[in-house]
Amino acid sequence: MNKFYNETLNKLENEISELEIETNFSVQKIETAIKFIIHSLTDLKKFVLKNDFD
Repeated sequence: MNKFYNETLNKLENEISELEIETNFSVQKIETAIKFIIHSLTDLKKFVLKNDFD
């Protein structure tokens, strides 16, 4: 669980960092960041439902 969580968090942080560099329009940046967060939470939910908590 910790490995999956850390990988998911690192991926999300990297995507948001890249987004900050690439996008100047703040509303667009926020919308895209929210999509990244929702995707990460969906992946985490699937993992927890499949594997339970430790």
